[in-house]
Amino acid sequence: MSALNQKLETFTFQLAVSGLDLSTPAYADRLYEAGCQDAVVFIQDGQLFLEFDRQAPSYEAALASATADIAKAGGHALPQNSPSKSSLRA
Repeated sequence: MSALNQKLETFTFQLAVSGLDLSTPAYADRLYEAGCQDAVVFIQDGQLFLEFDRQAPSYEAALASATADIAKAGGHALPQNSPSKSSLRA
């Protein structure tokens, strides 16, 4: 099956993020520009979190792409919970 014909699913998962300066709102722009448009960004008890609804052929691919996008923004990611998924028609 080619990459264009793969069935995509939406995986919902949360990552804690370190390595970004939270003292200015620029961190949110950096994350967005790095590819995290599908994440809700929030801070809880001083810790930055992103909750993703990421489309991918597998959870592993979703996690890898989200982690890579966070790294492009200068951050480091740590998984926080197990994913949930819902099927999408590609």
